[in-house]
Amino acid sequence: RVLQLQVPRADAGALLAKPKWRPLDDATAPMSAAENPPYKEAKETAEAVEGENPAAPDPVPARRLMAVVSYDGTDWSGWQTQAHGKTVQDALEARLSGLLRGQITIAGAGRTDAGVHAKAQRFHFDLPNTPLPALGLRPGHSLDEAAAAVQVRLTGLSENCGLPSSIQVLSVTPAPGGDAFHARDSCVGKRYVYTIREGLGTPFNSRYSWALGRQKVCDLEAMRAAAAHLIGKHNFAAFGVLRDGDPRDPIKDLRKLEIERWPSGPSEGGDTITITAECDRFLYHMMRLISGTLARVGLGIMSPDDVKGLLEAKGRSGEPATAYKAPANGLCMEEAFYSTWGGASALGLAGSTGGSSG
Repeated sequence: RVLQLQVPRADAGALLAKPKWRPLDDATAPMSAAENPPYKEAKETAEAVEGENPAAPDPVPARRLMAVVSYDGTDWSGWQTQAHGKTVQDALEARLSGLLRGQITIAGAGRTDAGVHAKAQRFHFDLPNTPLPALGLRPGHSLDEAAAAVQVRLTGLSENCGLPSSIQVLSVTPAPGGDAFHARDSCVGKRYVYTIREGLGTPFNSRYSWALGRQKVCDLEAMRAAAAHLIGKHNFAAFGVLRDGDPRDPIKDLRKLEIERWPSGPSEGGDTITITAECDRFLYHMMRLISGTLARVGLGIMSPDDVKGLLEAKGRSGEPATAYKAPANGLCMEEAFYSTWGGASALGLAGSTGGSSG
């Protein structure tokens, strides 16, 4: 026998609201009307009752948020998620997934190495398209309300926010530009600062600076002369790690490279030198290679002309001088830019009081 399904006219709208789904691996692919005769019949009935095609569904509201986070990278294996789960991204995703009761994936503006710090790393994530009772939100809440609720639960003391004391979320806001915003792809530049200690340093600053050793003093004028060769748009292959087949362009625009000395008292273990760089994109280890090489110039191990020769060699082997990579602990990502150069980001410095891998 053939069982025929009769669809009452009054139930046509209900059937339209809950279409059946094809049991495929791609669970997002709905059945077509031809594959589902009852659905097709209900659709035609509903159209006849209404006298016109059903109205188009309302657009899905934006669900993307942007956060600013500061962290001490000493005890973390970098930013990017790894199998062992000991990264800053892993810690943030675990906390957000528990808070929002669903798997949350985040994307950061840059992927800092193990031991590298950040004052204002930015990342984005999408809220689940489900009710959020854990945030105390009512149906129909705005994205601003959701961002404020997440911020309250992620900021503050470690025992209150559910994050380790070495990670501190500074702010959570709706992503500028909505769901089209991407913390990495929308970024137009970053600022890194490398800190050097002339002397032995102390246990209280050793996590955040590279101590050169007893009675080590740098020649800042020589360092600045070397840095002058690097400013501008160049092929930085000699100052970055490029693996075979790496598609990334080694030509970068280094817009700022400033070197300053900050006198410190004896209790600090030596004066401080900072190297501040702003670039559209940093190659892997680029900031550490630039900083280590400039330090060698300051110590008289290399000359400014050696740095010029390295840049002109464009990473070719067989050169008499090679770039020197400074240790990770002196490096800090200070800011990610999303507008024009030289000033605050278009997103502002929300949550920041100070903000790829360097």
